[in-house]
Amino acid sequence: MPKPRPEIRIESDDLKDSLGKITILDARSPQEFFGGHIPGAILSPFTDGLGQNGFVFDTKESLESLYAEKIPKDKEIVCYCMHGHRASSLFYQLKISGYENVRLYDGSFIDWYSKRLPLE
Repeated sequence: MPKPRPEIRIESDDLKDSLGKITILDARSPQEFFGGHIPGAILSPFTDGLGQNGFVFDTKESLESLYAEKIPKDKEIVCYCMHGHRASSLFYQLKISGYENVRLYDGSFIDWYSKRLPLE
């Protein structure tokens, strides 16, 4: 039986209260991102961290290089996408890269939008 880990999750109210204080990564496509996103979010499509075959993660070294350019390791990071599955892929890519303070907003954009929370 799966055992949920609440310490790696964040709910919409906590995320809303943290806007401007944390790094928010949007794992969706550029088209989805530019159609509307959580305020302050940085576009980081989960596909950027996939290997050449597009199905498995790239090497640890490649992932470290990819994320070091845009995401400081000392910040709290929250990943989200449309429904949660792409964000979980990005979450694991960051963990492989050595990021410790990463959480998942698995309610994702659908939850945020349905609650009529602010968008950019």
